[in-house]
Amino acid sequence: MALGLGLHTAPLITPLSWEPKDGRLNDELIFWLKNNTNVSTGAWLDESDNNNDATQSVGGRQPSVNEGGLEFDGVADVLNFDNLITINPDSDFSLCIALEMYSDIENTLLEYDAVNRISLSQNDVISVSGGNPDVASTTATPTSGDIYNSTEKIWIILQRSASGSTLVSTNKQLSFNYDPSSFTNGLTINKLGGVSDGYLDATILEVFMYNTIFTSGELKKAKDYLKYKFSIYR
Repeated sequence: MALGLGLHTAPLITPLSWEPKDGRLNDELIFWLKNNTNVSTGAWLDESDNNNDATQSVGGRQPSVNEGGLEFDGVADVLNFDNLITINPDSDFSLCIALEMYSDIENTLLEYDAVNRISLSQNDVISVSGGNPDVASTTATPTSGDIYNSTEKIWIILQRSASGSTLVSTNKQLSFNYDPSSFTNGLTINKLGGVSDGYLDATILEVFMYNTIFTSGELKKAKDYLKYKFSIYR
């Protein structure tokens, strides 16, 4: 006689219905470079309504398609946004990114120049610097999670409020370099990848950015979106 063990056959993870353009967030979306969508060697077209496409016409500097995103070689690859992206000093912003790292060198994620950049640096530190070169960053308490070994998949959600408070959510343990006074002149971005903290040696799987910070419910949905879409659970 078969025993009724009460086992469930439904999948542990159900398909996600949330996307970065849902609800009020559509109006706050700066750019959305979506995995496996309008991506090709040296080009990733924006899925927001802002036409912030990221492209590179120089053959030796074009990242190649990998896992539905773009693989940057850590030597010269970089994409240029069609439009200059500016975050005012009194504005909120949120950056969401999933990537697979290949080395423990300095890795510039987004930049305009040496004093306008967001990077994932050596010693497992994510750094943000606005347009004030006279202010040194300070290190905040590491986030919770497993130790990050710099050669694996990682998702990061970085939020900064207009008041200067910050929140970093990630599946790994990272320190965070940031000083609110470094945002005296705001933050300007025109490149995906860059050189200020070293060329990016990673595959960016997906990245999107907003002119707002999340509610607690939106933050949970964004976390789940990155975790489940790219199977980055720890």
